[in-house]
Amino acid sequence: MTATVAAPATAPPSRLRVALRTFGSFFRRAPFSAFWGVVAALIVVMAVAAPVIAPYPPLKSDFRAMQKPPDEKHWFGTDQIGRDTLSRVIYGSQTSLTVALGAVLFGTTVGALWGLACGYFGGRFDMVSQRIIEFLQSFPDLILAMTIAMALGGGLATVTV
Repeated sequence: MTATVAAPATAPPSRLRVALRTFGSFFRRAPFSAFWGVVAALIVVMAVAAPVIAPYPPLKSDFRAMQKPPDEKHWFGTDQIGRDTLSRVIYGSQTSLTVALGAVLFGTTVGALWGLACGYFGGRFDMVSQRIIEFLQSFPDLILAMTIAMALGGGLATVTV
């Protein structure tokens, strides 16, 4: 009779270890994409944590520190009425991300629904839709954006559209 020795059981790798290995592989294959992905993630974290990481309230004025250059108290300096520029940049990232996310969601939703309608109805509806889109694409983006802004008025929703 021969005795068999069982191989020592190895624990499966943890999820963190697998995630780090996957990220490392992606970073080696596409370093620029990985770098800008990290930058985007840091901007999202900065926007979410703005009340915690901003050194001053974004609207608080310090009239003794109007238009000061960067120093140890105000890292980005101050504006014309003494507001801390770094705090305003940090809080401004919230608005920027809101507009970007809203624009992507709006554009994706409208484009998908329009494409579905063109595919479903076809024929004349599809041809008219194509001509409308070609007409809109013939204008420079900035001119079209300014025209839409004039028609819809000001505000965050108009900027998102």
